[in-house]
Amino acid sequence: MQILEIDEIVTPDKLNFNKTDWSKFKNYLEKTDDTMLPNNRNLTIDEIDKYIDKFSNHINNALDQATPRIPNNRNSADKYVTPHIKRLRQHKSYLLTQINRLTKLENYTHANDTLIAAYKDVLKTTRNELKKAFHESVNSFWKKKISGISPRNSSKFFPTINSIFRPSNFNNIETLKIPMTNIHLFQKTNVNPNTQQTDTQNNIIITDTEQKLNVLGTHFEAVHTQNQHMGKQQLTNIIKHKIDALEQEIQQDRLNNKTICIFDDSNTADNPNEDKIPLDYFTSHTKLRLTLKILNNKKSSSFDNIPNIALKNLPPHYTYNYTIIFNNCLNHMYFPTAWKIAKVIAIKKKGKDGSNPADYRPISLLANISKVFETTINNAIGKYCDKNNVIPETQFGFRHQHSTTHAITKFISDICWARNADECVGALFVDLEKAFDTVWWDGLFFKLIKKRFPQHLTKMIWSMLHGKKFRVAEKSYASSEIFQIKNGLQQGTVNSPILFSIFISDLLNMYGLNNDTDKFAIAFADDLLIYTKDSKPSNIKTQLQDIFTKIQDYFHTWRLKINTDKCETILFRPYISKISNANADVRRHTKHFHLHDAHNPQTKLRNKNIVRYLGVHIDYRLNYYNHTNTQIEKAQKAFASHKRLFYCKDLNTHTKIICYKTLIRPILTYACPTWFNISASTMEKIRIFERKCLRACTGKYRTPESNYTKLISNHKLYELANINRIDLHMLKLIRNHWANIRSVKNNSLINSSIYPNTQYHEKTRHTGYIPPEAFIHLDSEGYIQDEDNTPLIYHITRKADDKRILYNTNINLNTVNSRLSCKLSNIDKKDNYRHNTKKYWWLRH
Repeated sequence: MQILEIDEIVTPDKLNFNKTDWSKFKNYLEKTDDTMLPNNRNLTIDEIDKYIDKFSNHINNALDQATPRIPNNRNSADKYVTPHIKRLRQHKSYLLTQINRLTKLENYTHANDTLIAAYKDVLKTTRNELKKAFHESVNSFWKKKISGISPRNSSKFFPTINSIFRPSNFNNIETLKIPMTNIHLFQKTNVNPNTQQTDTQNNIIITDTEQKLNVLGTHFEAVHTQNQHMGKQQLTNIIKHKIDALEQEIQQDRLNNKTICIFDDSNTADNPNEDKIPLDYFTSHTKLRLTLKILNNKKSSSFDNIPNIALKNLPPHYTYNYTIIFNNCLNHMYFPTAWKIAKVIAIKKKGKDGSNPADYRPISLLANISKVFETTINNAIGKYCDKNNVIPETQFGFRHQHSTTHAITKFISDICWARNADECVGALFVDLEKAFDTVWWDGLFFKLIKKRFPQHLTKMIWSMLHGKKFRVAEKSYASSEIFQIKNGLQQGTVNSPILFSIFISDLLNMYGLNNDTDKFAIAFADDLLIYTKDSKPSNIKTQLQDIFTKIQDYFHTWRLKINTDKCETILFRPYISKISNANADVRRHTKHFHLHDAHNPQTKLRNKNIVRYLGVHIDYRLNYYNHTNTQIEKAQKAFASHKRLFYCKDLNTHTKIICYKTLIRPILTYACPTWFNISASTMEKIRIFERKCLRACTGKYRTPESNYTKLISNHKLYELANINRIDLHMLKLIRNHWANIRSVKNNSLINSSIYPNTQYHEKTRHTGYIPPEAFIHLDSEGYIQDEDNTPLIYHITRKADDKRILYNTNINLNTVNSRLSCKLSNIDKKDNYRHNTKKYWWLRH
């Protein structure tokens, strides 16, 4: 049997791209390779592969020449060594040498004892001086480095902060414990389960890095095909017939070297003639340069070790050549083999101990240049989908100008409409198991054909998906086995989200969903939400159960598996205090609203009073009390985990405030347009937490004038921090959210929400079920903020359960709630951004 050997996948010394000489990099490429690919003829597939390998090698060589190395074996303490420390080290070495010489047997006499003792005393003193000098040097080094952090240098600000205060934690793969029932995981390893160490539960223990990587790779490979037994035979036969015909056609095209068009002088490969090519398919040199320009430098590279920053600094003739390669690949409907192998990083799932391969989530890292090519394909897919309404408006995931906030807003708005009509809403949150990983390829291509995708685009997607491989990597090692992907969409690749959305697009408009006024379905990628409304929860339960049964059948037909253990339901109903006034049906189903698994009636889905949807905790009363508490707790943990940063005396206040605004505030304000109508007491919790953070950042706690017995006032604290108060900052975020919705042209569910329904919104003000879009009406009428910038909505006392807005807009806050200070800092008083009535059109009057 052949012994598998583990491969090193990076050079022993890493490259420091922060110090790359990019002029030298470009000059090297221009001198060593001035190849200009022909733009007036078609390249063959062999030529494409040859040029891809050639350019990758040259780019790597240029990086080696222009980038300094970071030795792995360098002493981390070298940066602290000063001339004084060097002299002390030399003196210490001299003393040790003298002591060793005098204590050797051939030199030793009793007369040496006094001299040896003297040397040892001096050595002890020298060591103490060395320790003290080293301590001072370390402190001086970091003080100088920290105080030198300048927010003005945006390119170095956060990298420097991260390197000092947020060191990267390596994602180590823990010792694996494999049950004997999973012996199939050892098929592609050099492990003999019978000779392997076991624990008390008879699990096979895997500690060797090579074996762990190969076991994980085998597991990830198996996940892609775990649902192959599912489906309906009749449909499977129909699909197989269609796909066999498509595969035969693709093979015939390859044998005949068939292309979409001929590149010549009138239709060049770097800028194809729009009259001779399919619409929205090929790219151009200009488009590619713009794509490279906006690449994210933080994205990791794959086995080719070419980072995005290198692609951004390619000389013009290289971007020209890559344009020709891209368009020739598109012309042949061919995805290069070199770009199909991924480096898979195993990320341990939250709350898992890592002993089981199922505790890890695979993230695929492909060559960055291949992801740029995938972006070109993705643009073509997206444009066809938009023009032909392939993806329903109710799919909010991974679409331009769409976000989780839009999906949550749609859900909350529909609940408010129902509750204002005295109807209940029952919601079902469907969890798909390994959704992306198990997408049925044949089913996907069958749907592409049925949706009349252009043949050239379908064949390009075929080439992109088929033949993909991966190796699992950890630090500087990769699995010795190369694994095949025979089904599913890789996590982390560019086109996976849109292809998944196409695959389940039919479902969102089936079974009466979104086609009438009672049944709805919205999705964010694979997060599927079904809900229905009625005055009687019994009817809601019947409808949801019927839909859930049909959805289970649908997913089984298309080989996707629902994880019923993670599916949840919630019933939005009257408050407990008002339940006695509700009808008998509501009272009966308040505590007994359960759906069951269609395949196993004994299995009930969990019914909850609080659910988490896309990061927002939604309770059946819509008061968001639990959500704000959860977000404050998250922010507290985040602040505590960065205490070295926020409590550092040598870091200037401005830098700390920037870090607070970037790292902590987004946690507190996440999706705030959907939960703006929280009570003053709930908002005060957020304000109190922010003030604690700001006092830590500024180091200002008590005033010298009071002999340090009284805290610095809140408005003074904000002036010292030079930052808007968080509730005012949230209002700015909310206004910007609704102002930006005007630019969303391709989804009526989103842009229709900016047209106020005055009569309805006035009603909601009195019922308390105020939908997110009512903010525009409330803001225009002066219920949100007064002329002095004081946020009325977050100062007038309301119970957490009572979301009604009944106060007068001319109310004197000082007479209503003396407990909450209304005094604003000068920065908040002078913030006149609301005067921009062109942007905030609802404030014009």
